[in-house]
Amino acid sequence: MFNNSGQKIKALAVILFFVCIIATLVLSITTSITRDRYGDADGFRFLQFLGILVGGGLASFISSLFLYAFGDLVEDVSILRSSVSDIRKKLIQNDAASQTAHPTGGYFQELQKESKAGSIFSKTQRTDNERLCQNCGLTIHSPQIHTCPRCGTHIE
Repeated sequence: MFNNSGQKIKALAVILFFVCIIATLVLSITTSITRDRYGDADGFRFLQFLGILVGGGLASFISSLFLYAFGDLVEDVSILRSSVSDIRKKLIQNDAASQTAHPTGGYFQELQKESKAGSIFSKTQRTDNERLCQNCGLTIHSPQIHTCPRCGTHIE
């Protein structure tokens, strides 16, 4: 039921557009026919008919366009999520192969260690006030903090 939600939202937008166009057509015809005091058709207000038809059609198009665009976004995010998942799996497989060739650790593990330290570039950009937690690798920027906020280890 909830699979392919982007395609379902886009299909709903198209259906909604045609339903609104038909409703606009019916509304413009029924409100544009004038009646005399006995209820018989007396005339036709063309400008009113045209105004309701154009305005309703434009409103139907714009609302359906936004709904269709949202469905397209949902579909694209789903594709991106699956692509990122595939790339992550390949990186983990490559890292496992690299670990067997280099037992000290692979490139992916080094990136994870460095990202735990706060930034990939934190080792080269450290200032005098910054200290590194020896337990979890968090970079502490304040000299007043003596306990790591992430793991609770005492920092000297």
